[in-house]
Order: sequence, then C-alpha cells, then structure tokens
Amino acid sequence: MGNDRKCDDLHADGITEAPHKSEFMKVLEATIEVAHEGFFATHFFTVRDQEKSKDFYVRILGGKVIKPENPCYIKLANTWIILNSGGPTPDK
Repeated sequence: MGNDRKCDDLHADGITEAPHKSEFMKVLEATIEVAHEGFFATHFFTVRDQEKSKDFYVRILGGKVIKPENPCYIKLANTWIILNSGGPTPDK
C-alpha cells in the first residue's frame, strides 16, 4: 500500500465521519489519497472570472477539476486550488 492510503481504508479501520463535515472535506475525502509524509496546501482565490481562471489552472498548469463551480475545486500536484467568484468590494 505504500505511504498513501485512501480515505476508504481509514473508514475500514474504524475511523468514522465527523457529524458536520464541510462540502470541501467531503470532496477531499472522495478524491484524494491521504499522505503520511510531506505536506498538502490549499490556496483560496476570489476571482472575477471563474471560467478563465479554471482554464488557466487546468489547461496551462495541468490541474484536474474536481468540482466545476461555486466554488471550483482543482487538484494540482500536492495542492488544492479553490476558486470562488467575486470581485472588488468597496472596502478594498
């Protein structure tokens, strides 16, 4: 099995779900292996054009779309890119 285990393996070992998991955590568990070494990073970006940003991370950098929109989740190497729609606000 190596150093990586799927979340299903963890559940088989008796680890149960938390009662109030976020949507992100549900997507994460369904699509990624759990690393036992190294690190994992998540980058959250508020973008004006979600489609244009998604195209950049997928087509140019080679990411994989996990959830297409609102917010968009992209797996890229050992990172998650989360793209949330938005723009400038009066306080920024």
